Amino acid sequence: MPGDTTSETSKRVSTTQRRAYASELSKALKGAAKASGWKAAQGLLFKEAGPWFVTCWLETSLLSAQTQIRLSVKPMAIDPIFWDIFDLRENHDESPSFRALGAWTCPSLDIADVSVPEQPSATVTASDALRIAAEQLEAAPLRSLSWFEGECRKALDDQPALLASLITTLIADNRKAQALDLCLQAEASGETGGFVSRQVSFVQAAARWLNRSMTDQAPHANT
Repeated sequence: MPGDTTSETSKRVSTTQRRAYASELSKALKGAAKASGWKAAQGLLFKEAGPWFVTCWLETSLLSAQTQIRLSVKPMAIDPIFWDIFDLRENHDESPSFRALGAWTCPSLDIADVSVPEQPSATVTASDALRIAAEQLEAAPLRSLSWFEGECRKALDDQPALLASLITTLIADNRKAQALDLCLQAEASGETGGFVSRQVSFVQAAARWLNRSMTDQAPHANT
């Protein structure tokens, strides 16, 4: 009916309330993180857990009273390899948060996506979110580079950019020949590995880097 804006007004108010709650939750989470071993940057939490880099994204819906935690991991060893492959030496000096927020970094593997029951108090919800994140991380089977490799292979169809993480993981695990074979297979299939710089794809750059590295490490015959 003309002039009947009840539903539209309700929707606007709801969205406004959700934005306010999301803002409060982000602030509360940042404050609570300091006491629980996490660091916060641009709406995400991150930390080093032994040889693993862990990120925790808190996603608050603006359309319904729903908040999700998404935990992701990757080996600490693979980003420096990625930067060396693309000759991005300056990235070694970036802050730890760059591993999560930087454009030229290896993608992380999602290991948990869990709902957080929302409380009227954003502070309480933030506290519950950190507890749930800790529980999920403790339950995660962060065993080895081989485990991470296997999980990346399973997820490649949904996350093709994980190919860069898979290849650098093989390199970190001293399996350069396997990494090179994977690069050559990917290039033959027209895959890039999710990154292209100066018209050179990641798999092409990685293959060149591996060839140089393996040549340098090969034993030289006595003359």
